[in-house]
Amino acid sequence: TESEVNNPGTENDDSSWGGEDVPSYQEYVEELQAMAFLSSIGDEEACDRAQQAFDSMYENYIIEDDASLEPTTEICNLLIEAYAESSMPNTIEMAEKILDRMESTGSAETAGETIDANDGESETAGATMPPPDINTFTAVLRGYANRAQPTAADDTFRRLYDRFMVTGNRELMPTTEAYNQLIRAWMRSGTRSAASV
Repeated sequence: TESEVNNPGTENDDSSWGGEDVPSYQEYVEELQAMAFLSSIGDEEACDRAQQAFDSMYENYIIEDDASLEPTTEICNLLIEAYAESSMPNTIEMAEKILDRMESTGSAETAGETIDANDGESETAGATMPPPDINTFTAVLRGYANRAQPTAADDTFRRLYDRFMVTGNRELMPTTEAYNQLIRAWMRSGTRSAASV
């Protein structure tokens, strides 16, 4: 069963984001973009508000039976960005959890696996996630680079590369930006291993 939203700074109320009218897909995109930006400049409530917008979108997708509101990779990436760009504690772990669930989508063992970054504390605990794209991995890499965590960045980059090799999906080919974030993580850490990246 779906449990109540239990995020600090949010209200368990359908009207707490978007008012009485159901927002459009583009309005959700714009809200999440704004929260990702605010998160990057230190807004401590941006992650909660981004999660609230995502919860609202999924809830309206179910209640309104509106396929246009099904959370897409683009939407999930924006939620990841909000968490990854934040300087608040444990937010990069939230971004990583979303990537984990997105990666599991489509495998025979986990078909239909569901996602909630807050371990069941959100109304989206039953939301099936779309697969990740290059932007998903790059957002997480940027989060680790921001935190000077090169080992975690390296692990994420290897996951990206392995997924590219296994699927053969050229859209998952590591980009210059992905490499840059990996190098940036090593350089910011001050570790000599940066020279071998």
